[in-house]
Amino acid sequence: MAEGNFPVRNFIRLALAGALALTFGVRSASADQISYFLNTPNSDLSGQPSPFALVTVNQTSSTTADFTFTAQNSYVFGDGGSVAANINASTFSVSNVAGNASGGNGIYSVDTSNGNRADFGRFNLAIDSGNFSPSHRSTTITFTVTDTSGTWASASAVTTGNNATPAQILSAHIGVGSDGSPTGFVSGATPVPEPGPLLGAGVVTLLGLGHAWRRRKRAAAAA
Repeated sequence: MAEGNFPVRNFIRLALAGALALTFGVRSASADQISYFLNTPNSDLSGQPSPFALVTVNQTSSTTADFTFTAQNSYVFGDGGSVAANINASTFSVSNVAGNASGGNGIYSVDTSNGNRADFGRFNLAIDSGNFSPSHRSTTITFTVTDTSGTWASASAVTTGNNATPAQILSAHIGVGSDGSPTGFVSGATPVPEPGPLLGAGVVTLLGLGHAWRRRKRAAAAA
């Protein structure tokens, strides 16, 4: 009985090792999407817990990418430079700007003036929402960028480091608490590890092998 079960058990162990490798050994950027936490505050937000925001860049073609900024830990976005990115393109257009501020999507405006965001340097794209009044606060802001001067090879190539030291690629204007105060800027984009694309298939395979092994074991015991 032990001899008959040994190969199956070995195979399960190998499959499990492969699934774990897929889970933890992959790069943080897939072919078309990458996510970042914004963890670094300026002095106005010193002592506040991170992460402040999660940013996902979803490259939908060689020239287009969707950005999603989601506030973390009960923070809100607001005012000038509510969210910002340094786009890796000489020229680009911005569309589909939206958010969940109670004032509606009309409060948002696109700023391509290459403005300075506190300690984090200049960003060639920002979405402004006017102020931090209740109707102008958001916890989610989304937009689409189209490269009109070239192409991007991957999601991680959509943004590029700016003039700051160290160079930054993303920023947000953050408010704290129910009244949106204090406020300050955050940056320090840190890639978020993503699970391996084949993890789901690996788990299903492991479950099937485990079931087959148990059936085989019961049949051998009954013999």
